[in-house]
Amino acid sequence: MANERVKIKVGSVEVEFEGEGEFARSGALDILKEVIRLAPDASWPVFERDRRAGTLGVVDAATPNRDLTIATIAAHFDPKGTQDLIQCALAKLQIVDGANQATKDEIWECIKGATGYFKSSMNRNFPRDLGRMVKSKKVNEVASGTYSLTALTRKELEAMVADIG
Repeated sequence: MANERVKIKVGSVEVEFEGEGEFARSGALDILKEVIRLAPDASWPVFERDRRAGTLGVVDAATPNRDLTIATIAAHFDPKGTQDLIQCALAKLQIVDGANQATKDEIWECIKGATGYFKSSMNRNFPRDLGRMVKSKKVNEVASGTYSLTALTRKELEAMVADIG
């Protein structure tokens, strides 16, 4: 049987271990139950199995709708230009889809799905605006051509996505 790796972090408590599938899952559950017993008043996250990676991960309890499209996100965000659409795309890719980061091409392809907001002329400004977002600390360039939301921007966008009914 293949080994599974389990990591649980709640506030300042972090538990990580690896073992055979059933052992890792049941051991993680036992430890989580004990942590909850010791801190019953804490606000606990919701856990969900990542369908793509086959691993257990934390899902923000405030964002139950994991099937939002970029068009829906854009409609609620009301983007005024390319930079706003980049934020909508990264919200879709990272917050809704669960990706840790996205390439420039993935962001561009996602933006094109924002019907009613996307304009083909944005292609001219896209690389420049992405660079401006890095300089303004809204987006991090984690590798050449690969980006992720900064912690502050992600927190703001998580709240916005959570408000979408």
